[in-house]
Amino acid sequence: MGLRTASWVAPFGTIALGLVSVYSLGLFFSLRLARRIVNVIDALSDAALRVGKGDFSVRVTDPKQDQLGTLAASFNAMTHELENLQKHERQRVILKRDIALGREAQQYLYPRRAPVLSRASVWGVTQPARNVSGDLYDFLCFTDSELGLICADVSGKGTSAALMMANLQAVAHGRLLLLDESNVRPGPAAFVAALNRDISGRFGDNRYATLFYGEFNSETQILRYVNAGHTPPIFISAEGEVTRLSAGDLPVGMFPDATFQERQVTVAAGCSIVTYTDGVSEALNSEGEEFGEERILHCLTSLPTPVDAEGICKRLAEKVAEWGGADRFDDTTILALTVDAYL
Repeated sequence: MGLRTASWVAPFGTIALGLVSVYSLGLFFSLRLARRIVNVIDALSDAALRVGKGDFSVRVTDPKQDQLGTLAASFNAMTHELENLQKHERQRVILKRDIALGREAQQYLYPRRAPVLSRASVWGVTQPARNVSGDLYDFLCFTDSELGLICADVSGKGTSAALMMANLQAVAHGRLLLLDESNVRPGPAAFVAALNRDISGRFGDNRYATLFYGEFNSETQILRYVNAGHTPPIFISAEGEVTRLSAGDLPVGMFPDATFQERQVTVAAGCSIVTYTDGVSEALNSEGEEFGEERILHCLTSLPTPVDAEGICKRLAEKVAEWGGADRFDDTTILALTVDAYL
């Protein structure tokens, strides 16, 4: 009986010892895994709180390549992307602020008020397609009865076009606004030729500007002008009839040795001259249809009488805005000169 008892007690004891060992090891690894899970979850929870407060630099450490490690790695990848987005957003805010400051500065480049001219009125309006514009309009007062008018459209859009526009204006002022009485102001053709030489190649070989430059004398009622690749100006007679004036020469900035031809037109009492950039005629509606030259002519023939330069610009600008809506494909600029009808 003793031998029989020993024959089954020994195996049973071995089995029992094995089971105890297995359960002990299982309990050890279970506790270890549970502790690791709790640690990872606590780390993720703390990291999520920091992310919620805007700290995207937080990372969760778990080197093992299992599901918990994959979860930690995914969390770290997410915070990394959020950190990059935060940096990009800060850069975007800075860029947006700089562009806003640039647009504000550009507004001071345009005339703050229309000059007072005896027996005539002038006006201009501009609307950028983006934050800043590559269009230019300006008035240069020579005497009480003599005035220079500039309407230009720089190739391209955005910041680069705005910088070229500012340079074009600065060069034009330097050429036309005299420092002393001994200087003789150049005629329109000579001025545009000099301006062309000054800006050719300055912003690259493929940059240019279309330009209308005119000098009006309210005493003689004569407008001397040069059209350098610009849209043809429109003459409105005292009876309300509209006529496109002849097209001009090459744009400025393309060939430094280009020459330009001066033209003249008499702007009698009740007559007007309107010039504009191609963003007016090429304004698109929601169906992709251009505003077009014919609509411009129809708008100008239906003007109320009497009308001054401000009224012409605002009415045409309103029609273009109604046609194109909020989305603009190109900068739009309109400049008008009107001689008083009571002369």
